[in-house]
Amino acid sequence: ELAFISLFVAVDTTASVLSWNLLHIARSPDVQEKLFREISASVETVGHGKITAEVLSKANAPYLHALIRETHRLTPTRSIGLTKTVDVDHLEVHGHKMEKGDVVSLESYSQGMNSDLVENPEEFRPERWLRDAV
Repeated sequence: ELAFISLFVAVDTTASVLSWNLLHIARSPDVQEKLFREISASVETVGHGKITAEVLSKANAPYLHALIRETHRLTPTRSIGLTKTVDVDHLEVHGHKMEKGDVVSLESYSQGMNSDLVENPEEFRPERWLRDAV
């Protein structure tokens, strides 16, 4: 039963990410064009006419990877992205005191939609994740 649940969760999460990626691409013709140009050039120069893992690597397809990160920021597959247990006796972060054993969660959607942290957060803009923009 646990294996089935794990497989279902993995398939469901992957399908969700792919669906959101396709929706964002479909709604953004300029993103479609940039992605097409990048992958076409990488297939031609790196893959010699074939799509390979190297063609789609971050080094050869940075816009593709930026697009995936932007999808995760704007439409995350789950609301709680990271949960950790405090493993030191006393911890203080920005005035918040925690004790050993306390559970801390990062809720990523609010961070990604915070206009104090992200310029025009409701806009789908993969360029914000490219090396020159960060």
